[in-house]
Amino acid sequence: MLQVDFANKLIGGGVLGHGCVQEEIRFAINPECVVSRLFCQELKSNESIIIKGAERYSNYSGYSKTFQWTGDHVDNTSRDSLNRLNTEIVAIDAIKFNNPLSQFSSEAILRELNKAYAGFYKANSSAPSDNTPVTRDHRGCATSEGDIHVTRDHRGCATSLDDTPTSSGNIPVATGHWGCGAFRGDKQLKSLIQLMAASHSNRSVRYFTFGDRNFQQQLESLYTILIKQKITIGKMMNLFIEYSELLNKEEYAVEDPPSLFEFILETLSREAYPHQDRREERERDDEDEEKTDPFSGDEST
Repeated sequence: MLQVDFANKLIGGGVLGHGCVQEEIRFAINPECVVSRLFCQELKSNESIIIKGAERYSNYSGYSKTFQWTGDHVDNTSRDSLNRLNTEIVAIDAIKFNNPLSQFSSEAILRELNKAYAGFYKANSSAPSDNTPVTRDHRGCATSEGDIHVTRDHRGCATSLDDTPTSSGNIPVATGHWGCGAFRGDKQLKSLIQLMAASHSNRSVRYFTFGDRNFQQQLESLYTILIKQKITIGKMMNLFIEYSELLNKEEYAVEDPPSLFEFILETLSREAYPHQDRREERERDDEDEEKTDPFSGDEST
C-alpha cells in the first residue's frame, strides 16, 4: 500500500528532537526514512515525497507521551525486482489552521486537495475528469463494494489489509486523520478530500480511524450514500463551497452549525426527494399561518 506520512513541510518533523506523533513514530520505527532529511528541502504546496523500500526495525506501543519501544520487528514484506522492500511511504504536509473555520474556504480546500493528489498521483496513469465518481473500485466505476475500507485499527501502518492494485496498476492508499491533530484539521473534511484525491488518482482507500468507532460509522454511512447517488468530485466541491457559505452566515456566530457530514446528507436528501421537501415546507407554512391567523381561534361571546 501507499502509506501516508502526515508530514511536516520539513520532512521528519521533530524526529531528531522531541516530536513523537505520527510522522516521528514512523521515522523512528523505519529509521532509513531519516536520511530523507539530508536531501529534501521544505515542501511546496504542490509537492510530495515518496520513500520506497524503508525497512521497519521496531515494534512500539502508545502515542506521543505514552509512546515506548516494545521490541525488535522482523519485516517480512515482499521485495521487488530490485530487491527493495515493497513499502511505499508518501509524505504530504497539511496546512496548520490557527482559525479552524478558515479550512473551509475554497482556497484552503483546493490547496489540500492538490497536496493529496500530488501524493497519490502515479505517473503514466490515466487521470479522470472532474466528473469522476468520488468512489471507485478495482474496475474503475462507482460501486458499493471494495473501494474504501474503514477500520478502527489503532496501528500506524496498514500491513494486514488487502494490497490488490486497481485495474490501472495503482496500489491502495492507507491513510487516516491527516492534519487533524495539532494542525486542527476537520476530520470529516480531510477524509473526503483524501477520498476525492484517491479517486482522481485511480486508487482505492484503506482509512484508519485510530479507534474512533463513531467516525468509522459516520464515514461508512456517508460513503454508501455517495455511491448510491453517484456523486462526482465536481459535485463534492460544490457542496464544500455551499457549506463554507453556510458557515459565514451571521446566525452561526451564536449557534453551532451542522457538521459537514450532516450538511451533505441533508442536501443530498433534499435533492433526491425534492417533492417531499416541498411538501414539508408547505406543511410548515400552513402551521405558521394558523399560529398568526387572528380568526383561527374559538369565537367568544
